[in-house]
Parts: sequence; structure tokens; C-alpha cells
Amino acid sequence: MKPPVQSVRIGGQVVRVAVVSEQSEHGMCHFDAKRITVSESCAKDPAMFWSTLRHELQHMALMLGGPAWNMSDGENEAVVRCMDELFFPAWDAVSRKRKA
Repeated sequence: MKPPVQSVRIGGQVVRVAVVSEQSEHGMCHFDAKRITVSESCAKDPAMFWSTLRHELQHMALMLGGPAWNMSDGENEAVVRCMDELFFPAWDAVSRKRKA
């Protein structure tokens, strides 16, 4: 299955995006390879694909920008989930009001 986007430019780097069938997690950030993989089951749902890609891009940004190097994996995941579950919903609500 081909993803809706095959690469993303972030922090001056090109990060490849691939859909893989043998992955149990929704998405994975492979920093050294500059690659994000999304599970085939996740990619079948467009909303889930885009939210997963955004989540993994946040991990990539934290790695490229440096903060992730001073965090445990758990702390890194906590920061990304905070943005997913708190910041983005708040921003989306403010953006809807701004457009009205």
C-alpha cells in the first residue's frame, strides 16, 4: 500500500514515509534512517494515518532539534502525547473560532 505522502521535509531533512504490513504499532519513528513507518491497518483509515504521521513527526522533530537526546523514551512519548491530547485539540478549537 502506498501512503498518501512518501516524504516530509522537517528540520532541513527529508524523512521518508512508508506503510508496512508487519508492524504492530500504529507508527514508528526510525531516526537514524530518517524514516517513519505506519502500519497497513492504520493507513487504511485516513484520519488515523494523518494523526499517526503527525505523532511520529513530533518524535522526529524532538530528535532533530535535540531535546529528545536528554529525555528517556517515556519522557519523549509523554511530551508527544501531551501535544496530541492537549495542545492540538485546544489549537483546533481556537482555529475554528478564528475562522468563524
